[in-house]
Order: sequence, then structure tokens, then C-alpha cells
Amino acid sequence: MTIEQTLDRPAAAKVETFGDNEDICPICGKPHIPNAETLAAIAEGRAIMRGEIPGTWYKTREEFWKSLEED
Repeated sequence: MTIEQTLDRPAAAKVETFGDNEDICPICGKPHIPNAETLAAIAEGRAIMRGEIPGTWYKTREEFWKSLEED
């Protein structure tokens, strides 16, 4: 899936497939069924890319890790 395809999907869209071979895991060859937490993270990431949710930018790796420790 390209970034353009990702941006075209609404944030609340149900994500059903990934990659070139739409529903087959490239590692184990089994159908890939993401859990609710993964689907929510994908929807949130798409909303951030579309600018609907403000993203956070970090200047250094240390600044990033510090923000994770604060959460």
C-alpha cells in the first residue's frame, strides 16, 4: 500500500488488507488478521498523516525517549 492510498482512506475506515499479497502474512503464509489495537493505531497514523491529528516531531533521539518515559 502506498502513502497516497493510505491518505485516501478515511481515519475510521476498516483496514482489511496489507502489502502486495493482500491478506497473506509474508513470513508465515497464513492470513493476517490484525487485532483492534493495531487497527486503531493504523487509523490514528493515517489521521496524523492527513493532518487531522497533530503529530509530534523530535529534534533528537534523547528528546523522543524522554517523552516516552513521561507517558
